[in-house]
Order: sequence, then C-alpha cells, then structure tokens
Amino acid sequence: MVKNTTKSQILLVDDSPKNLQVLAQSLKTQDYSILAARSGKEALEMVKKKKPDLILLDIMMPDMDGFETCKLLKEAPETNDIPVIFLTAKTEPEDIANGFALGAVDYITKPFNMLELTSRIKNHLLIKKSREEILSAEEETRSLLHILCHDLANPIGQIVGIIDADTQ
Repeated sequence: MVKNTTKSQILLVDDSPKNLQVLAQSLKTQDYSILAARSGKEALEMVKKKKPDLILLDIMMPDMDGFETCKLLKEAPETNDIPVIFLTAKTEPEDIANGFALGAVDYITKPFNMLELTSRIKNHLLIKKSREEILSAEEETRSLLHILCHDLANPIGQIVGIIDADTQ
C-alpha cells in the first residue's frame, strides 16, 4: 500500500494575528499545511482558490462573523463538504447549538487544550478521508454495475428472442 505523503491543509480563520500565529506554529509541528485568513470574507475568497481539508473558524469577527461564514460555506456545493470546527470564546449553549445547526462538525471553546484540539482535528480529517473513500468506492461500484448490465443486455436479449421464436 502506498502511503499518501500529501499534507492535510487547514485554513485558520481568526481576526486576531496572535491567535493565528499560535495556532499555525502548533499545527505546523503536527505536519499540517496552514492557510490563514483574518476575516470571514477573506476565508471565502481563499477557499475559491484553494480548497482546504478542514477549517478552524472563530465566531467573533468584524464585518462577517463565523456563523455567517459557516452558513455560506455550507450553502456552496463546492465547499459544503469541508469540515468546519468552531474555535471560539463563545460558550453559551445557544451558540454551540447554532454552530452545529449551521453544519460545523465540532465546537471548541477558548482557552483550548492544544492536545485535545489536535486530536479532534486528526479525527475529523480521518472521517473526511474515510467518507471520500466510501464515496469513491460507491462510484466505482455504480460504474461496474452499469457496465455489467450493459454487457448482459445483449445475451439476454438474444435468449428472449430465441424463446419468443420458439413459442410462435
């Protein structure tokens, strides 16, 4: 089995340069490729050019908050399959429920434990990869069944023709 050596790419979205720096440094040691955006609008522009494997998204940002950013990501067919993890200081149950309702796969509150965060990131990337493999296998199966049905149609048609000729 050939091991995939491509680094998973994570988009960090936070209006605080310090938060971006701390996260980027820590995640780079975990062998992830890091992209950073300082606003929801910037993040939406970035994903049009380069689709990340996962997004860590703050909620409290000027202009467009993380909730709106997540909503727009999940509405767009080209980005709705990117796992979004909210990483925020908002701890109210309503905020957490809203985050999940908008399509986030996880919700982590600040201050966070880096070991816990990296474990959750690893798990969500594994889930995403497994889902992609399942979808690929389903597509291969569908294609194979289509070929088999097509290849069996001619012999079956001939058999039916022979049977019809014998019954007349």
